[in-house]
Amino acid sequence: MIDVDLERGSVRELNDRLHKLPPGTNERKWRVLNPKGAHAVAAGLTVPIEVEIEGHVGYYCAGMNKAA
Repeated sequence: MIDVDLERGSVRELNDRLHKLPPGTNERKWRVLNPKGAHAVAAGLTVPIEVEIEGHVGYYCAGMNKAA
């Protein structure tokens, strides 16, 4: 599982990493820590991965996903 702590990075950086995952990636399980009400976390994903978010998120969480 890949952990991403939003106290140490931004939602933009997280989403960029997730959007760049190629089809068939081995990086299939992600955990987001400390979202603290951030909006648009893990939105617009197109590959079949699992994203677990620990904490409160704002609007559009996981919105517009095709396969995740």
